Amino acid sequence: MTSPAAQNVSPEQLDNMAQRLEAVGPSAARRRIQLKFLEHKCCLIAFLHLTETKLRGWTVKYGREEKVQQLLEQYRNF
Repeated sequence: MTSPAAQNVSPEQLDNMAQRLEAVGPSAARRRIQLKFLEHKCCLIAFLHLTETKLRGWTVKYGREEKVQQLLEQYRNF
């Protein structure tokens, strides 16, 4: 059943729309994979940044025993 407005649309245009709609599924699947990859890449970069920051903190000259114990505990927890 078609509406009166749909009857005014040319068959070529309807075919073009149908082809584009059929292509949405496969292109959406590819895009999902790309976005998942970028998400994992961002997570790895954030983890590397965190690790580098912590390493800089752990390689400072040690002070009192309490400070060394605190650094060791942070290291173990990480």
